[in-house]
Amino acid sequence: MLGSSFSPLRMKALEPAIASIARDLIDDMRRVGPPGDIRESLAEPLAASAISLILGIPREDHDKVLDWSEGCLDIRNIDRATESDMQLTEYMERLLDQKLRNPSEDLLSDMSIYIRDNPHESRREIIGLAAGLRFASQLNTPAAIDRAVYLFLTHPEYLDELHSGSAALKRAVEEVLRHPHPVSPRVAGIPRYAHEDIGVDAHTIQRGDLVIFDLDEANRDSSVFDSPLEFHPDRRANQHLAFGYGGHYCVAASLARLELKVVLETIFEMLPNLRLATDIDNLSRNSERLSGGLTKLPVSWDQG
Repeated sequence: MLGSSFSPLRMKALEPAIASIARDLIDDMRRVGPPGDIRESLAEPLAASAISLILGIPREDHDKVLDWSEGCLDIRNIDRATESDMQLTEYMERLLDQKLRNPSEDLLSDMSIYIRDNPHESRREIIGLAAGLRFASQLNTPAAIDRAVYLFLTHPEYLDELHSGSAALKRAVEEVLRHPHPVSPRVAGIPRYAHEDIGVDAHTIQRGDLVIFDLDEANRDSSVFDSPLEFHPDRRANQHLAFGYGGHYCVAASLARLELKVVLETIFEMLPNLRLATDIDNLSRNSERLSGGLTKLPVSWDQG
């Protein structure tokens, strides 16, 4: 249903708009002046604007949808999370009906057409998927962006890789995705149930058992990656599992890659001599988010 929504052609068409959003946000940082916070000023608003753009959420609704998405992510307040999930789902249902009447080039229009052509499908599940895509992007992408900026700030010897061609930039994005956050790795795994008994070393996973796969640990497997604990943005063989694998591969992986590409090719150019504005020991992990990442990433730069 959503394959074409995140196709290379659709992403290429969206890239100028997402790049424009990123440049505007970085321009705002320059206008205010250093120090700044990558999370608050760039990562979170960019992720929110990008997924709202691809979904087809009207600009005037961005703020309230962002508030509901933030509420869905609150793992310490179940009442807020439940209420926000209900409001976000109801909003998506109304917007989906509007798209059915007036479709356009966006993901919700794609979903509405699918519902129209496949009336046997569960409308509620499809609406839940739309809401889930909205808040999942707000959960994972900001953590990936702050990880990307942090890794290059702490490995400045690799900054030239970002400007040595599209292939090098692509490799850098993949290494950021592979490499767990050095300060704040995610605290969640991928849940699956065993369909049959499986032997693992001296242990047996029995049919029906719940298994939690640690993707970060898989991405540090020394039998697959050379020097897996080290950050090498020029890494050539990089078959990581950051987006899962197989039938449950992240449908929005191409959007996340695009956002990382845009950030890495613009921020170090627009903010000269970008650097951390605090000691690494002062950075705090975002313990309220399953995706990990930092609560803040304070940075400074040279005023032009």
